[in-house]
Amino acid sequence: MNYREQLLDYLENEDLNKILDWINSKPIIDHTDIFREFQQILREIYEATNDPDMLEQIEYYDTFIPEYEDKVLDEKLAEANYVMLLQEQEKAFAEMDRRIAGSRRYIIDCIVNNEENAESMKELAHKMMNTEKENGFYDENNWKDIL
Repeated sequence: MNYREQLLDYLENEDLNKILDWINSKPIIDHTDIFREFQQILREIYEATNDPDMLEQIEYYDTFIPEYEDKVLDEKLAEANYVMLLQEQEKAFAEMDRRIAGSRRYIIDCIVNNEENAESMKELAHKMMNTEKENGFYDENNWKDIL
């Protein structure tokens, strides 16, 4: 059943509350199409009856539909921006994890290879392990080569 048939069915049965429930059950992006179809039905009723209430409703939808459509598009844009920001955040966290792992590997290599800076790297390793423990992401396996 398309929008027109469903709207006509509700109007014939005078189920105006059910129309709202039905519209709300549809994806928000479809609402403006439903409202346009409803407005067209109101035009047809007006043409057949010259009922001034129908004309008032038609004029109301002339303003309402574009405003509603703008709000829907704003919401969809906000959703898309939110998803993009989440993706950027995930990418930044992945880069941070990569850099931390690289730093950890450098520190461990300096200690294992007994480099000139091994003692200062041991101190730094303990500080990093403590920081990881404090922040809840310490993993003993990351440091197993020097533990």
